[in-house]
Amino acid sequence: YFVLSLAYPLYLLSGYARPSNHLNPNDEYLFTDSERPLIRTSAACWYAMLALLGGLAIKFGLGFVVKYYFVPYFVYCAWLALVTFLHHTRPGTKWYNTKNWNYVKGNLESIDRVYGWFEYFHHDIGTHVVHHLFPAIPHYHLREANAAVKPMLGDLHNKSEEDIVESFFVSYDAWRKSNVIPDDTDVFVIPPVEKAAKKQD
Repeated sequence: YFVLSLAYPLYLLSGYARPSNHLNPNDEYLFTDSERPLIRTSAACWYAMLALLGGLAIKFGLGFVVKYYFVPYFVYCAWLALVTFLHHTRPGTKWYNTKNWNYVKGNLESIDRVYGWFEYFHHDIGTHVVHHLFPAIPHYHLREANAAVKPMLGDLHNKSEEDIVESFFVSYDAWRKSNVIPDDTDVFVIPPVEKAAKKQD
């Protein structure tokens, strides 16, 4: 849980796979020139929030801020990391190198998941394939868009109705046993857990 809860803040500050900082408007990997003013505004809001939290800690004590801000925040971060992992990882998922990746192929490797009553709180993000293909679609149209796109995608539409907890452990096990990919790999397919286990022997 501790690792999951830190994944999102660490990703924002240091990136994943290559160094990047979501609060640095001059990060050339992440942002275009037209986006830099927006990032400055976003970073200013972050720093203002930190100042507010500091003020609250001085007035009400650090325990107050931890209890009412950081505990809920880290629960949110852990859930976000878990959901993100589940939407992008399971046995059979393909990872493409730069030469073989394109927008459609890469985004078709995302996975629709079923979260039961959590769907309402997720704003239907379980419909993840269509969200990746058309990120401008607002959350309140995701189900409708998903229903329209699924027949066109056919077998290319990835959906899992497995139990979320069980699926996490299966996907994590497969990822853990194959998360180091040789540089010369063009397309890597996360193997089934049985195959990954056999490979480790």
